[in-house]
Amino acid sequence: MRPIVFLLIAPLAVPLAAQVPRVTPFQEQKARALLRDRLPCLGCHELAGAGGRTAPSLTSVAERRSAAYIRAIIEDPQRVVPGAAMPRVAMPPATRELVVRYVSRNASDASGGVSPTAGVKVVPEPPHSPAATYAHWCASCHGAKGGGDGPNAKYLPVRPAIHSSAARMSAR
Repeated sequence: MRPIVFLLIAPLAVPLAAQVPRVTPFQEQKARALLRDRLPCLGCHELAGAGGRTAPSLTSVAERRSAAYIRAIIEDPQRVVPGAAMPRVAMPPATRELVVRYVSRNASDASGGVSPTAGVKVVPEPPHSPAATYAHWCASCHGAKGGGDGPNAKYLPVRPAIHSSAARMSAR
């Protein structure tokens, strides 16, 4: 009698979560340093108590959004939320990938078949008068009258420029 041989065949498809490497402690430190020192994100967003308060917290964004949404908003904010104040930040692909993986490290991997932009309120484009543009994009940091004293100013690592001072603006 011949022995019976069983062959175990591994599945051909690997789940997406298994394909994406987890963020190592070194990568977490590097991502935090990039967000804190090299990228403009903390001008508006808070991370671990540091940074602005005019945009959603990066500390807890993974509790509120899927990994797909976080990736989409970092890659092209205007495509996800037209008219949003968040700019598309130029960064090398490896940096972008590290930031996406770090910020979304505890987010749900599955979108449940829902688009990353589903349920997102479309913000109308702001009016184009100079005063309205300043109020929409600048006043939260620079202040309503340009005194560098907007409600977000106290959270920033660098004091906002004082636009109302001709001497200071001339020196820039």
